[in-house]
Amino acid sequence: MFTNFFISIFISGLLALFSSVSANFEFFNGTWEGRGHQGDINSNWNIKYVIDGHEKKFNFSHSDLECGGMSTLQNVSKNSVIFIEKVTFGNRCVDNGKTELRKIDNDTIKYIWYYKDGKQGAEGVLKRKLSLVAHYKLDGNALDASINKNHGSVFQAKPAVDKNGLEGGALSFDGVDDYVTIPNSENINFSKDQDFTVSVWAKPSPLQENTLIVYNPIVDKWAIGDKGYPYVIRYWNQSSGKDHGKVQVARYDLSKTHPHTLSKKTIKDNKFHHLVYSKKGKKLYLYIDGILDTCNEDNTLNETRSTSSVQFGRQGMGKNGNNWGFFKGVIDDVRFYNYSLSPIQINKLYSSVNTNPELTENHICPKSVDELVEEIEELQVVDFEIPFEGNHWRIQESAKEELDKLGKVLSSNKLTSGSFELVGHVSGVSGNNKTCIDDNHKFVRNSRYAKECWETDADWAMALSERRANSVKNYLVDNFSFDKNRIKAYGVGDTQHKISDPDNPGNRRVEVKYIKNK
Repeated sequence: MFTNFFISIFISGLLALFSSVSANFEFFNGTWEGRGHQGDINSNWNIKYVIDGHEKKFNFSHSDLECGGMSTLQNVSKNSVIFIEKVTFGNRCVDNGKTELRKIDNDTIKYIWYYKDGKQGAEGVLKRKLSLVAHYKLDGNALDASINKNHGSVFQAKPAVDKNGLEGGALSFDGVDDYVTIPNSENINFSKDQDFTVSVWAKPSPLQENTLIVYNPIVDKWAIGDKGYPYVIRYWNQSSGKDHGKVQVARYDLSKTHPHTLSKKTIKDNKFHHLVYSKKGKKLYLYIDGILDTCNEDNTLNETRSTSSVQFGRQGMGKNGNNWGFFKGVIDDVRFYNYSLSPIQINKLYSSVNTNPELTENHICPKSVDELVEEIEELQVVDFEIPFEGNHWRIQESAKEELDKLGKVLSSNKLTSGSFELVGHVSGVSGNNKTCIDDNHKFVRNSRYAKECWETDADWAMALSERRANSVKNYLVDNFSFDKNRIKAYGVGDTQHKISDPDNPGNRRVEVKYIKNK
């Protein structure tokens, strides 16, 4: 009887501890990586901790020591956790050591390791691995498919045909009282300076039921009367007039700044569209169907995190119990990342086939005419993000909007006290081999099938860079009215790479220099 009593007490204690894990482990869930330093032997080694508080799985490994194992939770508090380690493979790890992990900031923890006698043996700093931190497939439920298992609840929304035509693979919202609520979690509660990406497939009804305000929330982390918010994605309804059908992304920090951007594209065709809201550094980006639509400066000054839950299909509840702007349409496959996806990654989410071969790893945010003038005056140089295909000098359609702004500067009365130089660049490192290309601008070994040949790679690199510079000049001269003598175009081959990796496509570029008259 007493044995059963003590077993019951022990089990109750374990359940209470794991209950605290659910409450306080939220921050520590995920994969953490970094380097540790063991002072007594002056040794450094890699550390990887994979923590899943929901499944009660805690694993550690040290790749360069070729050892690792499983950990048992000993204690948990608001800002730290303590494990006892059990080595399960390798012979260079010390068994039964104790590890303490302490929160430093939203993406960093302090790692402290102790021998089993309590003496500190090592310490280090671990960073949260960039990853998918929440994933809601919405196939009839609001379960989180990521490691964090931050499951939500569905209210009234009904199963619907998803983006791939699968019955029951998405949720339909009636615009009256349907919504999904996701509990607040630090994994999706991004801070002022934290990069992130929110991806969602949505099929808005062109005519919304609720038009009390000009927009209807698709993904919204804000409750009326609460603090700021890290992100919202909203559909602008018929009461917004000329902006009907546009998409807004925004964040708010309770200051006078309210960074947001409204799409150029409208989506009023009652079809699915892929919407991606991404923050990278001081820029906010909105992608629609794999293509950058708009971008804006992120000038938030204060904290953007809030205690609000995340809502799909409505705005958060206010103090008076009312909800604004229920969304009418279908929502599918909502994803949250704790980093900014690249344009190529975003395009892959939209389609398994690359729909835009001009994309690079970097977001390309077009500058306004005023921004361009200011930058030229200050730096006397503008490094245009004009994408070129490999071995080609043709101006891509995606670059014309950027070039049009330079054309407007040239044809205005601004910067008339100087001239411009267009400097062409190429990627790669040249050698002394003969180079030939065919009609499709592909390299060929046999000159008999070639369109053009050059005696060396260096000659080819110089010719290509010159042609890129001249293609930009010709476009500007053909489309804008200004004195063409104000522009000089030339190439520098592969001698001035912008990016240290010479083969990076970002090195295929045209640089614009402004030379003030003396």
